[in-house]
Amino acid sequence: MGDFWYRDKVYNTKDNYVTISKYTGASNTPHEPEVLKKGESFYYREVFHDEHIVTINDIIDELLSLKDVTKENVISILDKIYICRMLKSEDRSLYPKRHRSTAVNEVLDGPYKEHNITVIKGYFN
Repeated sequence: MGDFWYRDKVYNTKDNYVTISKYTGASNTPHEPEVLKKGESFYYREVFHDEHIVTINDIIDELLSLKDVTKENVISILDKIYICRMLKSEDRSLYPKRHRSTAVNEVLDGPYKEHNITVIKGYFN
């Protein structure tokens, strides 16, 4: 997953079949499940979503509420930006979409855990 982005094609390189659910754009409903044979592909964005763990709206709100705007204060807020790559079906089930905690571990232990979304620690420090 770490090697693919937005319009990149993802190929089934395994000998076994893989069943996927494709979405179109921001649709909440997937198309009928599709079975991919070895060598067949789909576009990354049809199946996966890059989710901000701490929402951008919450980051902006925190930046706007700064009383003392210094480089250090701004960096400490921007350092809360983490991306979680997940299935679109996982993203569509994840709530709340906004006004989550700005503490990344609280989001992982709260909404993510409640919706059975596990972040692989190899990508998350």
